[in-house]
Amino acid sequence: MRTDSEKVTGTLVRDYDGKTDLTPFIRRANLIVNRVANLAIQRSMPLVPDELTDLETLLACHFYQASDPALQQKSTDNASGQFLGQTGKGFESTRYGLDALRLDWSGSLEAIDKRKVAKAFWGGTKPAFGPTAPDPGPGAGPV
Repeated sequence: MRTDSEKVTGTLVRDYDGKTDLTPFIRRANLIVNRVANLAIQRSMPLVPDELTDLETLLACHFYQASDPALQQKSTDNASGQFLGQTGKGFESTRYGLDALRLDWSGSLEAIDKRKVAKAFWGGTKPAFGPTAPDPGPGAGPV
């Protein structure tokens, strides 16, 4: 792992409750940053170790905050509250995730977050001509 609890708490500062074990969040961030690093290399845009460490730290913060959203707005008389973040927005749902997306200039984290992975699918039929079927000769093909 590239980051540790000290780096994560140093980034979270007042968003951290001071008692939650950050290990599960760091582990999740590490898994994703390993994929980001590999994808960035495949894209011929490798990230340097310091960038990967910062990405892992920010993603650990993102996962922590997603599990314990920070209060954005509160009202004491009516006991209401509004929390930061939006569900269903992936890494864009927290400021730490947004920072991580901005830091990754290779675009690999966004590709993983949005599931932008190149896939190929052939939806056609078997060719009427070619190695699987004998060529019936000129003029016998489809019109």
